[in-house]
Amino acid sequence: MSTIKKFSSEKGKSMLGYEGYIYTLERKTDVKMIFRCQNRDCKGRCHTSPSMDTVLSEPTEHCHGPNLGKIPVLELKNKIKSRAADSEEQSSTILHSVLRSFPLDSAGQLPKTDTLLRTIRRQRQAISVNADNRLPDHLKQTDRGENFVLHEDNKMIIFTTTSNLSILEACKHWFADGTFRVCPKDFYQMFTLHGLFKSQVIPLVYGLLIGKSTSDYDQFFERIMEEGNFNPDSILTDFEAATIKSVKSLFPNVLHKGCLFHFGQCIWRHLQSLGLQKKYQEDKYFHWNVRKLLALAFVPVVDVIKAFEFIADAFNDDDDEDFIDYFEKTWIGEPKKRGAGRKTPLFTIDLWNVYDRVSANLPRSNNSIEGWHNAFAKRVSIAHPTITKLTDKIRREQSKFEVDIAQIRQGQEPKPKKATYRKLDDRIKRLVDDYHNVHLVDYMNGLAANVSLWFIELWKRRQSVLRYDWDSTDFEGNLEPTRPEYETEIEKHRKKYLKKYNPLTKEYETVIQMKKRLPFYLVAILVVLITVAIVCTALFSIIVYRVKMNYILKETSVQAYASIIITITSAIMNLICTLGLSVLYYRLAKKITDLEHHNFQSTYDGSLTIKIYIFQFANYYSSFFYIAFFKGRFNTYPSQYGSQSFDEPCDPGGCLLELSIQLLIFMIGNQIVNIIAQLVWVMRDISACACCGGSSNKNAQKQWEIDKNLDDIDSITLIDEYITLAIQFGFVTLFAVAFPLAPLFALLNNLIELRLDAWKFLLKYRRPIPYKASGIGIWNDIISGVSYLAVLTNGVIIAWTSQFVTEVAYRSIQSTGTSLGGYVNWTLAYFPISDYNQTVIWIFVIQLVHPYYSERIVYWNVLAARLAFIIVFEHIIYVIVYSIQWLTPDVPKKIQCKIIHERVFDQRERWTSMNNARTERRKST
Repeated sequence: MSTIKKFSSEKGKSMLGYEGYIYTLERKTDVKMIFRCQNRDCKGRCHTSPSMDTVLSEPTEHCHGPNLGKIPVLELKNKIKSRAADSEEQSSTILHSVLRSFPLDSAGQLPKTDTLLRTIRRQRQAISVNADNRLPDHLKQTDRGENFVLHEDNKMIIFTTTSNLSILEACKHWFADGTFRVCPKDFYQMFTLHGLFKSQVIPLVYGLLIGKSTSDYDQFFERIMEEGNFNPDSILTDFEAATIKSVKSLFPNVLHKGCLFHFGQCIWRHLQSLGLQKKYQEDKYFHWNVRKLLALAFVPVVDVIKAFEFIADAFNDDDDEDFIDYFEKTWIGEPKKRGAGRKTPLFTIDLWNVYDRVSANLPRSNNSIEGWHNAFAKRVSIAHPTITKLTDKIRREQSKFEVDIAQIRQGQEPKPKKATYRKLDDRIKRLVDDYHNVHLVDYMNGLAANVSLWFIELWKRRQSVLRYDWDSTDFEGNLEPTRPEYETEIEKHRKKYLKKYNPLTKEYETVIQMKKRLPFYLVAILVVLITVAIVCTALFSIIVYRVKMNYILKETSVQAYASIIITITSAIMNLICTLGLSVLYYRLAKKITDLEHHNFQSTYDGSLTIKIYIFQFANYYSSFFYIAFFKGRFNTYPSQYGSQSFDEPCDPGGCLLELSIQLLIFMIGNQIVNIIAQLVWVMRDISACACCGGSSNKNAQKQWEIDKNLDDIDSITLIDEYITLAIQFGFVTLFAVAFPLAPLFALLNNLIELRLDAWKFLLKYRRPIPYKASGIGIWNDIISGVSYLAVLTNGVIIAWTSQFVTEVAYRSIQSTGTSLGGYVNWTLAYFPISDYNQTVIWIFVIQLVHPYYSERIVYWNVLAARLAFIIVFEHIIYVIVYSIQWLTPDVPKKIQCKIIHERVFDQRERWTSMNNARTERRKST
C-alpha cells in the first residue's frame, strides 16, 4: 500500500503525494478532506481523513501519468524551509544536510542550487525582516524637507510624499512594475507605482516588499488608498498572477490591462522553450504568422476569437501544434467539449488586448517604467545595495522628478519620444482608426426608447438632491435597526438557533443561520415559478379563445371586423385575468417572505419586491411579448390548413396594430380600474362618516381616537405604489415604438394619481415612522434594467414586428426611391391549389418565398438587414446612453459645492475646538 506524503505549497496550503500523483487541498469537512490533482486540466480527486493519515477511497482516474520524482523534490523544499525558519545555520550547510538522504533517481527533477539557496533566503526574509529604526532621520525627508516615508514596518517600506500622492490622485492612468536587482538583501523587490501626468509617465510611489504574493501587493495598495480618494480609470501591470488578483480585488471598477511588451515576451519565451526560435528566424511564413498572433492585441475584443481562428488555420506543420495549443489555452480559451463557446483562458482577452488604449492614445506597455528601472539601476551601480544607499538614491530621483513636475506645470513641454517611436505610434493609430471605417447609417426610427435612459440619469440627480435635503448623504445601511418580527422569532425559538460572536458589539448574539432559511428560499422560488406558469397558462387559454373565435366569426356577417373584435375582447379578458391574479399573489408573496425571517427591513422589502415584480412582469407583459415576438412566427402554409397544426397568424398588416391596441386597452383599463378603486374607497369613507353622524360626531372625538381609526402604512403599501409606477414605466418604455402616445396617457394618469395619493397620505393613513435611506433601493436597479431591456425590445419590434426594414429593403432593391408601388405584391408568394377541387388557381401567402416554399434570395437579404438594424440601433442607443452618463454627473454641481463647504466648515470647527482644548491644557499646567 502506498504511503501518504504530506507537505505545503508556496502559499502554505496543504498538499499530499500519493501513488506518484500530487494533490492540493480543495475543501474540507468535519469527516474528510478532499484534494484535487495539481494539474489544472485533470479531474483526479483523493479523499482522506481529517488528519491526512488515511485514504478513505480509491482516488479517481487521472488524465496523465504519475510523476514519482516530483514528490521528493517537494519534500526537500519543505525540509529546507523548516530548517531555515528554525535554525541559524548557513544556507549551504542546510542544503548539504538535506541533500544527503535525497533519492538519486529523482535528481533529474531537482532545481538548481541557486534556486534552492534563494528559497532559504526568502524564507528567512519573511520572518526576520525588521524595519524598525532602520533609516536615519535625515533620510526620512526629501531634500526640500517634505516627509518621504509613508509606511515602515517589518514587511514593507513605502517612500512617497504628500505632493506625489495628490498627483497620483489626479492621474487617471497608473502603471505598476517591480525590479529585483537594486533591492536590498532583506527585501525581495522594489515595486514602483507611476502615473500619467501631462502625457509623461512619472514615478510617484516606491515600495520595498519582502515577497511577490497577493497579500504583499494588497498591503501595498491598501496603505496608499488610506491616504486619499484614488479613482484611476486604468492600471497597467505585467501578467503576474498575484498582481492581477490584487488589482481585481482592490480596484473592481478600474480597467486592468496587461503590458503589451510582457505579452510578447511570454509568447517568445514559450517559443524558445519549444525549440522554435530557429524556425522563427529562418522560416518567413512561420515568422509572419507568429507576428500576426502578436497583432491580435490590436484587434477589437469582439473580433479576437474570429481572427485567431483564421490565423490558426495558417499553421500547417505538426511542430506548430504545441505552440498554437499553448496560445489558445493561455490567451484565447479552449473550445468547450460540450456546447458552444470557449473555456476561460489563463489570461482573459480584455486583459491583454490594447485596442482601446491605442484609440485613446494611451501607452500600450510598461516600457517607460522598464527604461526608468534600467537607468536607476545604473545610477545605483551595484546589485543589492544597503537600504541606506538605496534610500539616498531614491531621494535623489524624487528631487529630480520634483523639478520635472514643476517645469511641466509651468508650461514647459516634456521631452518628446524619438522620431522612430512617434512614427510607429502614428502608423498603429491609423491602422486602428481605420478598422471600423463604415458608411454613415440613416437616421433610425424608434429613438423614443432613449427617453427612459434620460429619465434614469435625471432621477439620479434628483435623488442626490433629496439625499442632501433630508440629511442622508453619508447614511450607512449597516446602522439599520433589527426588525421586531425577527427579534420575536429569536425570543420564541432561542434554543433552535445558533449563537454567533458579533465583533461590533463584542457579544454573542442568537442568529438564524442560512441552512434554516434555505428551505423557505427554495419554496419561494418554486412558488414564483408556479405562479409564472399559471400566468402562461392563462395566456395560452386566451390564445385558444382567439383561434376559436377567429374560426367562428369567419362564418358570420362581421367577418370583416373579426380581427379587431377578437383583439379587443381578448385584451379585456387578459386585463381581467391580470388584475385578479395580482390580488391573490400579493398575499401569497407576503406570507412566503415572512417565513424567510429577514433581520432588516431593507432586506425584507427587497425580497418581497423581487417576488412581486417578477410575477407582475410576467403577469402584465407576457401577452405583449407574445404578440410582439412570437405570434405569427410559427404559422403554417396553406397546404397544411385544416390539419392538426395549431397556429395563430398575424393580421395581413402585421402584428404591430394588434400590439398597439393591446397596449392602449391595458394602459387605459389598468389606470381606470386603479382610479375607480381609490374613488370608491373615498366615497365609502364619506358615506360611513355620514351614517355615523357626520362632522358633529367627528368633532366630538379626540384627535388620538381619530388617528387610531386610520389605516396603517406597511411595506406592502409602498411596494404597491412603486409597483404601479414600475409597471407603467415598462409600458411606456418597453413598447414605445408600438404606442408613442403611452407617455401622454401615463402623464395624465399620474396627475390624477398625485392628488389622490396626497389625499390618502394626509387623511387616510396614520403618520408613518420615518427611517433614513440613501435612495429608493432595489427599485433603482429594476428601473435601470427595464431601461436597458427597452433598447433591445424596441429595436426588435422595429426590425421584426413592423414593416420598416422590409420597406427600406424594397426601396433599395427595387430602386423605387420613396415610392412603395408594388410593395404588397413583392412581399407575397404564390401557392398552387391545383390539388384542390376548386376553381381558384392561386392563393397569395405573406411570405418572401418561391412557390412551394423555397426561400427567395430577397428573404435572406431582408433577414440580414433586420439583424444589422438591431445591432446598429442598440449600439447607437448605448453610445448615447454612455454619453449622457458621462456628461450628466449623478450629483449636481450645486449640491457638490454645498457638501464640500459643510465638510470644510466642520473640519475647521474641529480644528478650532482642538486648538482651544490644547490652549486650556497649557494654561492649566
